[in-house]
Amino acid sequence: MGSPTPLYNLFALPAVYALLFTVIGSPFVVRFYKRRIHALVQATAASAQRAWASAGSAATEVANPPAPRVSGFAAASADLASLQLIRRQERGTLIAHAGAGLCHALVAMMVYAAAWPMGSPWLWLALLVAFLVPTAVTAVYLARRRARWIAGLLILSALGVAAAPAHYPTLVALIVRLYVLVPLVVFLLSTPRYWRGVVPLMLVTTYVASVGCVGSAEVGRAVLGPESPLLWPLRIAGLLFGAWLGVRGLRRLGRHYRRHAVGDQELFIDSFWLVYTLTQTIILVVTRESWWLLVGLVAFPVYVAVKRALLRPVRELAPSRPARLLLLRVFNDDRRAEQLFDALADRWSLVGTISLIAGRDLATRTIGPADFIELASGALERRFIRAPEDLDQRMAELDDAQVDPDGHFRVEPFLCHDHTWQPVVRAMAEK
Repeated sequence: MGSPTPLYNLFALPAVYALLFTVIGSPFVVRFYKRRIHALVQATAASAQRAWASAGSAATEVANPPAPRVSGFAAASADLASLQLIRRQERGTLIAHAGAGLCHALVAMMVYAAAWPMGSPWLWLALLVAFLVPTAVTAVYLARRRARWIAGLLILSALGVAAAPAHYPTLVALIVRLYVLVPLVVFLLSTPRYWRGVVPLMLVTTYVASVGCVGSAEVGRAVLGPESPLLWPLRIAGLLFGAWLGVRGLRRLGRHYRRHAVGDQELFIDSFWLVYTLTQTIILVVTRESWWLLVGLVAFPVYVAVKRALLRPVRELAPSRPARLLLLRVFNDDRRAEQLFDALADRWSLVGTISLIAGRDLATRTIGPADFIELASGALERRFIRAPEDLDQRMAELDDAQVDPDGHFRVEPFLCHDHTWQPVVRAMAEK
């Protein structure tokens, strides 16, 4: 059987490039997004001001807010039933991801059993420990534990793999590289809250663009020869075509996101599992020089299908009438707003929605697929509320709040200009 080096070049190299571009580029994307939000907030169009004035909205002041009502956060926090519901949903989410991760590990073990001799029970144990590392990492993330838990997982996994017999050094090294180091490094690189909302979307775009670049070069090398001067123009053309396809993929993802076919947390976790599955499978194919091992890619759709099935009861636990929380704060660039948001968002999203005026201080927490797509296309301003008609549309969407497949409700950021935030706050408060 021939060497699958072209396959490695076509899939594995783009995965490496995508990870590098994502890690290097995400901080710049986040910084640009925050600057763009700040500039658009301060932008004031005379026509928009006239629209608000003619509708009588510009005269509305927040100095006379509606009477406070005992609802939302205070009621849900005091309600023991709501707290018990949150715990049940959290347990159900952990069980769903653990079950899906176990099925992923079983698929991987079957593939490895067919590719490597499994004569030692210690080797089976080492494989099982290593294959469950991504599941444990996901569980640690969902349980909101500290970094020392991940470090402990790394140590335990290394000890489990080291228990394999000494006459399997090549296989042990491969297991460590694929199933211990890769998932932990990828996850640790993508979990910082500073860029967590951007990483999955960057991975989609950069991976497809990298496949286009490398794929066009492979075709050119096969047709024109390895020394052809046309290879670099082909790479550039393939990169541009791949970037175009990546943006189209983002738009499709954005449509799924707007239909609540995928949620924020699910998007982040699934992107981690996709990168992990792709990386482990391609390296295994190249190491064993066997094309049929591509069957290992089936582990990802198996993971998604099992997770969705196990999350269905969790989604059914979500309240039919979600609680509404209006988050108000002073717009500063310190970390207090981020800390407040982080403390509220994870658990509150299980029982209701969070509405807030989006700003530079929480830009890294509220950026979603729609915002990223508009930013990439240079049309972020369309996400802003510029006229009373825009506010009416957003409030109608707020009334139609739906739960995501993983049982979470969404954060609803309202992007406002300096002259529109006051009537928006009053409209949200009246809800």
